[in-house]
Amino acid sequence: MQKKFLVLMFVTVLANAQVVLTAKIHELSGSNVNGSIAIDVQHDKTSITGSVTGLTPGKHGFHIHEFGDCGGSNASNSGPHYNPVVKDHGAPSIDSHLGDLGNIVANAEGIASINIVNNVIKIEDANKIKGRSIIIHAGVDDFVSQPSGDSGVKIACGIIE
Repeated sequence: MQKKFLVLMFVTVLANAQVVLTAKIHELSGSNVNGSIAIDVQHDKTSITGSVTGLTPGKHGFHIHEFGDCGGSNASNSGPHYNPVVKDHGAPSIDSHLGDLGNIVANAEGIASINIVNNVIKIEDANKIKGRSIIIHAGVDDFVSQPSGDSGVKIACGIIE
């Protein structure tokens, strides 16, 4: 009887597990884009929230990149989109890169209020994305072009901590 109770307690703890990661977003190449992101990784979903300022109005590609390094020319050290299971680029889904987060939308004042629910990143992925970079691109992610959605140059970068 005692063993069943311990197993039940362990499953309950896993079901209620949560990891909160953050990223401070910094401008690249004088873009004046800055902000902060919170990534609330839970058992069955991830909520990505935050605010980014200094954007041009409209949609901007938003991705987790392979390396946690915003250095190099235009953050080239961040590498490609995070893609641990080698899938094609696309809209956020189980059939695309784990780093495909879609687009964020800036209003007329250049502010993007981010509130994304991602059902692909799970609690077991929390340590896999920690230490990687979040990149904001100048253009729209078209979800089709390979390997990265033709979303243009990187205009902001932050390290997931």
